[in-house]
Amino acid sequence: MIDGYQVSQAIAVAATLGIAELLADAPRGVEEVARATGAHPRSLLRLLRALAAVGVFVEAEGEREVFGLTPIASGLRSDAGHSQREAAMQAGEPGMWAAWGQLLHSVMTGESAFRYVHGMGAWEYRERNPVAGQLFDRAMLMSAREVAAAIVATYSFAGAERVVDVGGGRGVLLAEILAVYPNVRGVLFDQGHVVEAAELVLRAGGVLDRCAIEAGDFFDTVPEGADVYVLKGVIHDWDDEDARRILESCRRVIRPGNRLLVIEQVVPRERAAEPLMCFMDLHMLTIHGAAERTSEEFAVLLDSDGFRLERIVEVDGAMKLIEAAPVWDDPAELPGRA
Repeated sequence: MIDGYQVSQAIAVAATLGIAELLADAPRGVEEVARATGAHPRSLLRLLRALAAVGVFVEAEGEREVFGLTPIASGLRSDAGHSQREAAMQAGEPGMWAAWGQLLHSVMTGESAFRYVHGMGAWEYRERNPVAGQLFDRAMLMSAREVAAAIVATYSFAGAERVVDVGGGRGVLLAEILAVYPNVRGVLFDQGHVVEAAELVLRAGGVLDRCAIEAGDFFDTVPEGADVYVLKGVIHDWDDEDARRILESCRRVIRPGNRLLVIEQVVPRERAAEPLMCFMDLHMLTIHGAAERTSEEFAVLLDSDGFRLERIVEVDGAMKLIEAAPVWDDPAELPGRA
């Protein structure tokens, strides 16, 4: 476990070089793989032997310096179902790697190690560094596709006329919702440089004619006039203060009878969470100075911005859908009232 960082970096390098794709059809010799990737042959051999030692690749029996895939390594292929290639590359991305090297700073201060190292937040860094930004977008696109179908299979959007996906990225979830519910219209809302590629996703899903794409900043405002507002994987990127600002933007435009859906991992309070969730929580601290939250913490956060947590629906493992409704203590505060 102490040397685990060495394994993750070795996997990231193998993913970046596309070695799993090169070995997809049959085992190959190191010299051949080195020519295809431009790697130093002897150093590549050492990398593959190290990864074979932990079960990622396998050295062919009876053949010297020839390697093939294991079921684990097959997951590094871009065309594999549930491909982990982009996730592996993301773990080894220099900006991310450097931030995790300063985990101690986050633990001692509660602040983002990423900002401490780079002098800017992760979102600004990705915007200024297109390679890192594109890698992050690809990694998020892969995970979004896996979760979107589960969300739509779990939660009914029947009766909704207009759905706004706040911080919806390239529109994978919204495309899934509109495909299953042909009477629903949608609005995809995110920053301009994020939604630039959304038209391709929505067109491929056959729903572009029923979806508007709007660019903006959810700290300032979000589009009006929806029955359902969706925040998927948004709140955990921000500390409580910024999370409240996002919820406030939604609260200003939401109407009686509308729904707010917050889709996140929910940390169980009564027992230790699974390792993947615990380390994602630590990742949110290190990169964003943010956190995964318990259901009680979500309830407090929503209540502070005028929402009531109605129910929590299990989507897929730790991923939950939190349904909330707006409440007004003073009737004069109702939209349209003087």
